[in-house]
Amino acid sequence: MSLSALPGNYSDHVPLLFRSANAFDCGPKPFRSVDAWWEHEGFKKFVSDSWITACEKSSDLTSRLKELRLSIKGWNQNVFGDQNKRIQELSEEIFRKEALVDVNMFSEDERMVIGDLKADLWAVEKRIQSINNLISSIQVEEATYTNPSDIRGYIRDFFKSLYRQQNGINFDLSRLVFEKITEEQATGLIRQFSEEEIFKAPVSCGERKASGPDGFNFYFYRRAWRFMKDVIQGFFEDFHSSNFLPKGINTSFMVLIPKMAGSANIKDYRPISLVNGFFKLLSKTLSLRLAPLLTKVISESQHAFLKGRSVR
Repeated sequence: MSLSALPGNYSDHVPLLFRSANAFDCGPKPFRSVDAWWEHEGFKKFVSDSWITACEKSSDLTSRLKELRLSIKGWNQNVFGDQNKRIQELSEEIFRKEALVDVNMFSEDERMVIGDLKADLWAVEKRIQSINNLISSIQVEEATYTNPSDIRGYIRDFFKSLYRQQNGINFDLSRLVFEKITEEQATGLIRQFSEEEIFKAPVSCGERKASGPDGFNFYFYRRAWRFMKDVIQGFFEDFHSSNFLPKGINTSFMVLIPKMAGSANIKDYRPISLVNGFFKLLSKTLSLRLAPLLTKVISESQHAFLKGRSVR
């Protein structure tokens, strides 16, 4: 074990680095698109060219997305660079320049240079914050666990117990009266998908929400729409004509979201399912079609109940 001082960066405090010989295996790290990639001047053209190449190599949608991920991984490593390394380089440069204050007074130009370096450092650290999001410890009852294998095991056991099937649930639907939609409304639900309708899906959702197994969020699809829209529309057309989904498109990740910031108690997390981008586009587009008709098929009592819950 060791303890050492680090450069102060843009703070007037000196951070201390503690190193331990313990090494944890957190498992494979899935691909995840980084919003900051789009700030790089050459990224948009690179993605466009890579997508064309992926489409030329295969007609399978899942294979195309896999090929695109591999290309972007290489670009991230060779062009965008290691952001942790960039933080270290900027921190050391700021440290060297600020150390000169012990022997010389800062000129206005030097202050501006240091200010620019600190701004760059802040931007890179924000990127790191958007990439790193993990559970480093979990509290179960009175015990706290930090080993990844323990964390995985206790999380699995907790939610397995919480969501186990209950016995003796009885219900009767025979006395319920269901409203009906008109023939015209029914036809509208199964009409062909237009480009404008499909594009409303990523526009209407939070574009920076976490991505699913494909690694691409709506922020990515909105910016790649110009050169990916033909394939996306083809995916919708195939689904409309055959009710078919390409293999692997409807896979999902189960992840935990903290109900309160900073909590490590397992009871303060809720599980959500992160689905692939194409599947999310489809489900969101279908939900936007259905939304205007919900008041037609939900009874007044149920509507009042749902309205009361939303108010509370």
